[in-house]
Amino acid sequence: LNEKYSSALTETSESVSDGQTSSQKTKISYDKDVYLTEISKYNDIVLPYNADKDEDYINETLFIGDSNTAGLSSFGYLPLQNVIGKKSMGIQGVTSNNFVWFKGYSKPVNIVNAVKLMKPRRIIINFGTNNATGISSAEFINMYKNSVLSIQSAYPYCDIIIASVLPVVYYRENYNIKQSVIDKFNLSLAEL
Repeated sequence: LNEKYSSALTETSESVSDGQTSSQKTKISYDKDVYLTEISKYNDIVLPYNADKDEDYINETLFIGDSNTAGLSSFGYLPLQNVIGKKSMGIQGVTSNNFVWFKGYSKPVNIVNAVKLMKPRRIIINFGTNNATGISSAEFINMYKNSVLSIQSAYPYCDIIIASVLPVVYYRENYNIKQSVIDKFNLSLAEL
């Protein structure tokens, strides 16, 4: 995204001896302060935390995303009828993955058609963790933009709030997902 951000991620090598053999280890140092400085440029579009959100706010909101979002209902944080989420799904699945079932329908529909049927007051969309391996920020943002435009076209009467891609912890199931990539995605989402 810019030279300052790129230089925050540096590789260093150090020799390690286990007594009999020596090997090279590569460490990637990560400086979250550089990311926080970069993302602060978008403070005018970041919604502040508001603890006063009431039950009506939640009932009028549809949360869509990957397994992080699906977990909101699975673990009892949100009602099931307010969540559309699927494990291992990337942003490209919004228009192509038919997995949302409705009573009276013989086949599942994709998220775009589900939004059209559900007619929510607002949508909070959260994808990106499953896209953080193998694609560039530009590709990710292009897919995100296409998904949001598809939703807007299907049901233009709702507000769409883009949530940042959630951070990953050091010990995680998919070790190929790097926080530095997620940071780039989030900066690109803020720009979008």
